[in-house]
Amino acid sequence: MMKEKIAKVGAQIKQIRLMHRLSQKELADKIGIAQASLSNIECGRNNCTLENLIKLSEVLECPIRDFFVDLDGKCEKEKQEAVFTLNDLVTALLSLKK
Repeated sequence: MMKEKIAKVGAQIKQIRLMHRLSQKELADKIGIAQASLSNIECGRNNCTLENLIKLSEVLECPIRDFFVDLDGKCEKEKQEAVFTLNDLVTALLSLKK
């Protein structure tokens, strides 16, 4: 369970890095760690220290909480429950047309 959460944080860091169009090397240099260390964090092999989370949030210009989005999986479950199928949508549209 803990490994899953560590991997989710790493994946979120990677996603935000990619949104900023930074390579692992570029981001690692900016926060003062080796590219291999950042790779291990993004893949969930290593923990990210609080110090590095703070540096990442500054470089990536995002709040630290963004690295912990849906860590417990509750939002994902709510999203799945809120998703309509195409058939549901067509049925709803047809009922509005009547």
